[in-house]
This record gives sequence, structure tokens and C-alpha cells, in this order.
Amino acid sequence: MYSLRTRADAVLSGARTVSSGTVSLDSGGPRYTKARLKAGRSTTLLKVIASGRALLDPTLPVFEDLASRVLLLTTSSADPRRLARLRPVLADIHISAGSTIDWIAAMRWLAEQHRVESLVCEGGGEVNGGMIRAGLVDEVHLTLAPVLFGGRDAPTLADGYSPEFLSSAAKFKLKNAFRRGNEMFLSYSAIP
Repeated sequence: MYSLRTRADAVLSGARTVSSGTVSLDSGGPRYTKARLKAGRSTTLLKVIASGRALLDPTLPVFEDLASRVLLLTTSSADPRRLARLRPVLADIHISAGSTIDWIAAMRWLAEQHRVESLVCEGGGEVNGGMIRAGLVDEVHLTLAPVLFGGRDAPTLADGYSPEFLSSAAKFKLKNAFRRGNEMFLSYSAIP
């Protein structure tokens, strides 16, 4: 994950993911900061959080590193009082009209207003699903680990993304695969 972040201008995650524990969306420490500098990137990542209703606690770990700017992608259905509580810990906010994030407009805003050319999206499933539906996913990186987790309410890779037919599903081609210990790391490129 940190290696992928070294090649990006920003990292994107959903509100439930950053609220789930000690998620900081940082660059990974000195080793990865050095790799970022070598690649011509800044030492810190721009952090982007997606939350249609701005359901975030301003005291979460993701907001603790004052050197990293945090942006919020939200919608006009977010409670203005929540936005007011978050403004002191945010560098900027993009508000999509309605109750669903307009992913294409949000990515355009990131590119034009914050010079984001490369973005790593780390989920959760609703964020991934929205990005896939909008046709914005160029690559998918999967890790297969020997841990089983399931059930009716278990998160999926792309929650909410369900094309009507398999033939209209987003398609990817295996680009790279390697094993480290008991885990397999797979990289796929989008097939236009």
C-alpha cells in the first residue's frame, strides 16, 4: 500500500474506512518519503475523504498530521453544521449537488484545483464502486491473503456496483503477480 502511495499525488478513502480505526492515510514513514522525493513528489500525500453526508469526527487520526492537507468530497445533502465542525481540519471541500458524489466532477476539481494527476483509491467498497461506475479506474491492485471473512453484511470490493449483465461489467487484464510469504499481490489494468 505504501509503495503505491509513493507514486501518487493523493490518496482517497471513504468516511467509514477512515473512521474504522487508526487510519491516517500517511505516506508511510522515512523509507517511503525518500521514494516520494526520488519520484519528484512532495514528502506528504494529499488526503481525500469521500463522505456524501460529511459523517466524520474532526478528532480522527487522519486529521492529526497538520503537515498533510485533507480534502473532503461530499454532497449538498450534508448537514451544514457537520461541515462547519469539519472546516477547521480541512484544506478544501468539493460539494456535489444532490445526495450522490459526482465522481467525474470531483476528479476534475482535484486535477484543476489541487494538481492531482495520480490518485490511489483505497476504498471502501462504496467509493470503489462509484469510481468504477464513473469509468475512472485505470488499475486495480488486489492482495489475496489466507484469511476468510464473509457473511451477508461483509464489505465487498465494489459495494453498490452491479451491472445488469456480466458482459457490461468493468473488465481488467492481469499486469503483474507476485507472492510474498502466504500472500499474492495482483495488479490489473483496465480494458477500455
